[in-house]
Amino acid sequence: PEFMKTARFKQAYLNQWVVDQDALVYKYDDKVNRTESLPLLESSYRYVLAVDLGHSPDPSAFVVAAYHESERLLYFVHAEKHLQMDITDVANKIRLLEKTYTFDVKVVDNANKQAVEELNNRHQSNLIAADKTGKADFINLMNDEFLQGNIKALPGAEEIAKEWKALVWETEQGKPKIPRKEHPGLDNHLTDAALYGWRHCYQYLFKEPIKVVSLRDQSVWERAHIEQLQEQVRREKNPNHYDAMFQPDEDLFNMDRDDQI
Repeated sequence: PEFMKTARFKQAYLNQWVVDQDALVYKYDDKVNRTESLPLLESSYRYVLAVDLGHSPDPSAFVVAAYHESERLLYFVHAEKHLQMDITDVANKIRLLEKTYTFDVKVVDNANKQAVEELNNRHQSNLIAADKTGKADFINLMNDEFLQGNIKALPGAEEIAKEWKALVWETEQGKPKIPRKEHPGLDNHLTDAALYGWRHCYQYLFKEPIKVVSLRDQSVWERAHIEQLQEQVRREKNPNHYDAMFQPDEDLFNMDRDDQI
């Protein structure tokens, strides 16, 4: 009945630009996946840099992700992209980011192997090749994290949030084509870099720390103390409770018992 509100009607009949939520590649939602800052924790975060190389018309993209051993969340803290960057420009940008963040690992799209080798050999960028196999499958896994709120984007990653909210699959008759491919007319450079970085983060290995119970904690000893008091009251109400406590075992000294040692 409300077909006029659907994305397909607005696109095909009203000629409006509308993002079909079912066709979105990434299930990012500002209400679920946006946060203003990193929580303050006792130890430092682990940072991962992901780079997607380009020149023109495709830009080079840089994405910084952060995670901590004491929680399940992954944060995207910084994202930027620039056109017409040469190899030296990329190396200088990496050095600039290293002044702010201490990276555990730096991953890069290895499609241009010659460029990556020059970054490593001449500029000592220490980049490793990103794993690009099974892209659609890993996007599904990343979407599970988006939907559960396990991925957060900070204000410094606003550019990547824009790509997440706009990137859709190629469609045919209103349905994504099989095999799925991202729409070629839309930017996906930051989203690709984010996917590379996400695959090298280990926040999913987080486990709740074992809680150490202190006997001085009232919540620990109070319940046991109340149970002892209740048992004492039950015994006092039973006039023969002492007799029951000290009732001898008549078979205690029976040497013919099977359980004698």
